[in-house]
Amino acid sequence: MKGKYGHLVKRLNIQKGPGGALPNQLIWLDSKTLEGLPLNFGGGDHTATGYWHTWAGAHTHPYDEVLFFLGLDTRDITYLGAEVAIEIGPEHEEHIINESCVVVIPKNLPHGPLTTLSVEKPFRSCHILLAPEYQVNWFPKDTKPPKTKGSKYSHLIKPLKGRVISPVKMGVGSGNADQAVWFFGKDLEGLALNFTWGFYSGCGIWHREKGKSLAHIHPFDELLIFLGLNPYDLNHFKAEIEFDMGPEHERHVFNEPTVVICPKGFQHTPVITRWVDEPYCCFVISLSPEYKAEWVE
Repeated sequence: MKGKYGHLVKRLNIQKGPGGALPNQLIWLDSKTLEGLPLNFGGGDHTATGYWHTWAGAHTHPYDEVLFFLGLDTRDITYLGAEVAIEIGPEHEEHIINESCVVVIPKNLPHGPLTTLSVEKPFRSCHILLAPEYQVNWFPKDTKPPKTKGSKYSHLIKPLKGRVISPVKMGVGSGNADQAVWFFGKDLEGLALNFTWGFYSGCGIWHREKGKSLAHIHPFDELLIFLGLNPYDLNHFKAEIEFDMGPEHERHVFNEPTVVICPKGFQHTPVITRWVDEPYCCFVISLSPEYKAEWVE
């Protein structure tokens, strides 16, 4: 986008995915795309059953990771509509995921393979990798040991159920989320991360503070990822968002899948949803275990 801060508001690049049990389309955001933020984000929508990574068994990363398994039914943010088996640890402890959740994968912990066992409705999987570059060590499929049962790693699986809030009903702003969940570092095994995921369908301002629509600043890096909810087309986004950037309140307006990058100490917002033809979702990802904001008059 144009303007002084146009490099911080980017149309998402939708890539072709491998298909099969993996998504047919993918988004992939690395540190270079994110103006140097030390993380990777990726994801896509699953519509079929099967083994995800057909070329390998487990794998590891030399950094912490968070996996998302998310349903797309706007009536219930906790509903996944599928069953996914994931093996965790050198023991290949199998866990069956059948509700929307996040899974914390600590640095160097083996995980996988993943297998979609059933799909009642398409679902979205995403990941946050807490490093500037993507690195992975794949274990050969033909040397994979048998899976086991147990609960050693159950604490790493964090269901959305019991965490759902409604910012709209709370009076935060009419354009804010109908349903959302918020995870902090204390919920994520101490990671320097907090994030929200939510469904949005209303028009209007997102935040009111002291009865006003104000800008704010964070003492950490933040990014916002705006996506539609059509599992067959990640380019499908039927809403228009107005987003102010910088102390000049440089106004950016978009109606397509977009990432907004807010570096540490950078003034941003208000955010206003101008119109919505179909509900959409948004991730707000902050590189800090706790949320802090300074509101600017």
